[in-house]
Amino acid sequence: MKKQTELINLDDNGLAILQQTKHELEKIALNLNSKLDRLTEYEALYKMKFLIDYRMQCIKEQALETFLEKYEGSQSEKENGYTVTVKQQTEIKYSDAVKDLESEIKLRTNELRQLKDREKKTAERTVKGEVLALTMH
Repeated sequence: MKKQTELINLDDNGLAILQQTKHELEKIALNLNSKLDRLTEYEALYKMKFLIDYRMQCIKEQALETFLEKYEGSQSEKENGYTVTVKQQTEIKYSDAVKDLESEIKLRTNELRQLKDREKKTAERTVKGEVLALTMH
């Protein structure tokens, strides 16, 4: 079995992936070959998606720092098939009227959720189809 750090080898595959367009990646995804049955493949891909999403969360701040160092204050650059943009995070100070309306909407949304929860127990249900759900342990 491969070492945990080698499950996805970005050093070998990262450059090849970056050179592909979105359309080419879609075609590649449709034509990927696996000896696994479709359920097992789906489970494996789900875990890979989790691994990639989590890794992206972990390095996002470092990627921002790298961008700022590499492009020295530029707000937008094209790189590896992406337009990478640094966006300002701002806080807007709304008037009391807006804050009051927002509070009212939150209160009404909570009331709606509670009403739906009560009615779920007795409401008529119609099966519209089936969907596969995975819960990772």
